[in-house]
Amino acid sequence: MNKISFIVTTFNRDTLLYKSVESLLPYLKINPGWSIIIVDQGEMTEEKENWLNDNNFDSINYSRKNNCQQLFYYQVPYNAGLSFCRNYGVKKAKEIECDYCVISSDSFLINNSILKLNSVIKNINRTGYDKCGFELNNCTVGWEAFLRLVPNEAFELDFIDKSSLTDGKKYFDIDICRNFYVATTESLLNVPFDNLLKLAEHEDQAWRYNQAGYQSMWTNLITADKMTDRPVEYDRLRNTNFNEGIKYLKQKWGIKGWVKYIHLERAKEFYKGE
Repeated sequence: MNKISFIVTTFNRDTLLYKSVESLLPYLKINPGWSIIIVDQGEMTEEKENWLNDNNFDSINYSRKNNCQQLFYYQVPYNAGLSFCRNYGVKKAKEIECDYCVISSDSFLINNSILKLNSVIKNINRTGYDKCGFELNNCTVGWEAFLRLVPNEAFELDFIDKSSLTDGKKYFDIDICRNFYVATTESLLNVPFDNLLKLAEHEDQAWRYNQAGYQSMWTNLITADKMTDRPVEYDRLRNTNFNEGIKYLKQKWGIKGWVKYIHLERAKEFYKGE
C-alpha cells in the first residue's frame, strides 16, 4: 500500500481551507495509507480553533488527530511563503514515512477522481517517473508545458498539445505543471522549493527538478475544482510576494524577463469554454 500525504498549504483563506480539507476526508477513511498535512502561514482565529477542535486535533498544538494519525496541522511563521510551507510539509511527510506527496492548496476542491491516485502512482513506478501533474478545473489557462532556460532572456514555456486527449492518451511528458500533482517524497526533499521565493516558484523548482534528472508527466485522470476567494489582506500580501518573487527570480537566473510563451494558443484553445 502506498503511503501518501496531501500537503495542503493555506494562508488567510480559512473558509476555503475547511472546504478543501473536508472534501478530502472521506477518502482517508477508505485509504488508511493516506494522510493530510496542513501547513498554515496565516493567523490563528477563534473560528479556526473551533474547526480544529471539531476535527479532534490533539491538544492546543493541533499536532495530530486523536486515535487516527492521518490528519496533521502545523502553524508556521506568518507570511512564511508558499515555498517554505511546501518544504515544511514534505519534511513532515518524510517523518511519517510517506512515499509520495500530493502538492495541493486551500483553494482546491477534491472530487471522486482522486480514487485513481493509486493507479497513477502504479504508472509512475512502472515508467520510472517521479512526478505526475493533475488537471485543475475553473482555471483561466493551462500550465502544462516543456520548460527551458534561455540565457539572459527568460524561462521559455512550450505548452503541450492536449488535442490527443480525445484519442485515448492518458499521460503526457511535461517539464512543468500547476500546483496540483503527486511526486515522490525523496525527489521533493532532494530538490526543495527555494524558500526565498514566496511565490513565482514554478519555473525555478521545475527547472532545478529537471536538471537533477527527475522526470515529470501529466494526466487528466485526476481533477480538482479551483475555488476563488481573495480576502483583502491575502490579496495584498500575495501581490507583494509575487512581485518580489519575480524580481528575485530574474536576479537568480540572470534573465531580463520572467517567462516567454510558446504555443500559448494551445492552452487557450483547450480552455476556451471557460
